[in-house]
Amino acid sequence: MRSLADIITTGSEVMEGMDATLTCQISGISQTLNAVTWKDSTGSAVSGAEYLPSPGTYSANNQTTTLEINGSANTADANFSCVFDSLEWAITGNSTTVYSDVFAINVADKNIVTGTDQDIDCPITGLAGTNATVTWQDPDGSAISNGANYSMDPGSISGGSQTATLTIKEPVLLEMTSPKTYTCTVKSTHYTSSSSSASANITLTPLVLGVTAVEKEVENNTLATISCVITGISQQLDKVTWKLGGSDVLGISNTYYTVDNGTYNATDNSQTTVLTVAAADNLADTTYQCVFSANEWKEYDRITQCVLQVFCKYSMRPPSLL
Repeated sequence: MRSLADIITTGSEVMEGMDATLTCQISGISQTLNAVTWKDSTGSAVSGAEYLPSPGTYSANNQTTTLEINGSANTADANFSCVFDSLEWAITGNSTTVYSDVFAINVADKNIVTGTDQDIDCPITGLAGTNATVTWQDPDGSAISNGANYSMDPGSISGGSQTATLTIKEPVLLEMTSPKTYTCTVKSTHYTSSSSSASANITLTPLVLGVTAVEKEVENNTLATISCVITGISQQLDKVTWKLGGSDVLGISNTYYTVDNGTYNATDNSQTTVLTVAAADNLADTTYQCVFSANEWKEYDRITQCVLQVFCKYSMRPPSLL
């Protein structure tokens, strides 16, 4: 005996702002449905240019109705209802919920160092409940695979969020002398028929490690400061030391010298370290060494000379005026 089979619905999960299509397949019928309506979560029939409902066409005891949602209206999770009448089955106003889910890709451009492997992330939020499929493309648009140059971690969903990570290895980084753009492509697997994928670009700008000694000339017997500005870093320096004649100044005297290691500045990828010399020790021109380690650059105990010059201020008139 012929019977009305289960109603098969297919929802959609795409990136926010993308077009989506919902479907509702009714089987076990012998003729076209008498009425089909798509309604929003308030129970009102969808209307406006953002929505395109189609009742579908009867074929082989089936009829599949669809609702196309324009991307401009597809900015948040929503549920719709497929409502139909079938007089041959004495059914009126049969309603089935179909879900339209959206996710977001929250990437950010990044300054990177080229001395060690670098990770770039592709954070995805708002997933309905299953891991998304994530692929990566290099600056030439070619698909990336795990190997000597790259490794990929797709991440795992937790609380609707998933972060995929691409590790770019040294052989690639050593050749990166200008900004390069990588692409993260995300496809939902929550609904098997949601074939739309979304991509986001991440531009990587290679940093160049640099050191600038900020030297001073001051009057003798006055408090003085000199500094080193280290640029082209992406994190706090691993070690900072000021030396005099190869010895740590703090080991020479905690009274005469004060060292401020400085704090990493993410705005300009720099760190400034300052040496303060007490007036009592500021008697003659002196060359100090600013020494730092930046493990991300594989720079260990790099030395930069920094000169503190002094001059004498005479209270007497010059001899020529006597």
